[in-house]
Amino acid sequence: MDRFGAKLSESPAVFAIDTAAPVGVHPLSIPAVKYNMTILGVVTTDRLPWRGGSQARSFDYQNTPQEPSLTVAGRVEANTMWERIDYFLERVVPVAEEYRIRMACHPHDPGMPRPQGFRGIDRVLGNVEGLKKFIDLRPELRTPV
Repeated sequence: MDRFGAKLSESPAVFAIDTAAPVGVHPLSIPAVKYNMTILGVVTTDRLPWRGGSQARSFDYQNTPQEPSLTVAGRVEANTMWERIDYFLERVVPVAEEYRIRMACHPHDPGMPRPQGFRGIDRVLGNVEGLKKFIDLRPELRTPV
């Protein structure tokens, strides 16, 4: 049992990586995986014209109503986010490294004012300070951003 009361093998991400190689997925067939550590997903308010006639997402924090005021996760403060990030890094990244799968974390985009965040979620990976802390959290692991 780990500190959250679950067996390591019960983690879906670890299970998926740990069982892929024995059933015929060669480790080199999955060279890299990008993941994110967000509750909010991609926060967007508008689409704006961009280069070559394309459109880009945009987000206007000041003019976006935070309704409902909290997500179904409730208030998630920085300490809780860091605990969850560390939990993931401690369990999933070593298994990926065992199979030579490079893992890269996508930063929180867009960043939000801290500590209030957006809809009760403190997005700790949305600024330089948070990204530095992420890199230093488990220096023994190769965890690029």
